Amino acid sequence: MSAPPPQTPALPLAAATLAVMLRDTISVLPYYPGTTELERAAQCEGAIAFLATLDPRDPLEAMSATHTAAAAYAAMHAFHLATRSDLTLAQRLRARGTAIGLMRLSAAARREIIRRPAVPVAPPATVPAARPQPAPAVPSTPALPVSPASPPDAAPGQRPGSVAPPRPANDA
Repeated sequence: MSAPPPQTPALPLAAATLAVMLRDTISVLPYYPGTTELERAAQCEGAIAFLATLDPRDPLEAMSATHTAAAAYAAMHAFHLATRSDLTLAQRLRARGTAIGLMRLSAAARREIIRRPAVPVAPPATVPAARPQPAPAVPSTPALPVSPASPPDAAPGQRPGSVAPPRPANDA
């Protein structure tokens, strides 16, 4: 007897976030020429199971999970291109390098999602309404003395009472 297919856990995200995450992931899956609709559906189910395994808990993790899945599938496509005999050696080496870089990116993003602690989403903080404050009383203190204007020997921008440095001679 065959075992029943594994049930993918439900993702605890808002319906809109979940829909966008799934749509974006499925839209970037590489389809090879000659694949049937059944094979494409199986690939979509695999991508959905991959996302469910990452278990994103908030929209930021959902975006990271989408990027992780896209990088993983793009890396596999690049590995496929690296094995094609109709491409030049330079094209195959470039595809191999791209695949390795994408796999590293996918693995690093996957580690970050797994390592990130579950942080409950707090409701947005509300700002208390501002109460009108009474106008401050005007103190009845005498006015401060006004400093005298700078002496005529002070250069502009120089403090009063300081001596201006001598100007260099103009040898014209």
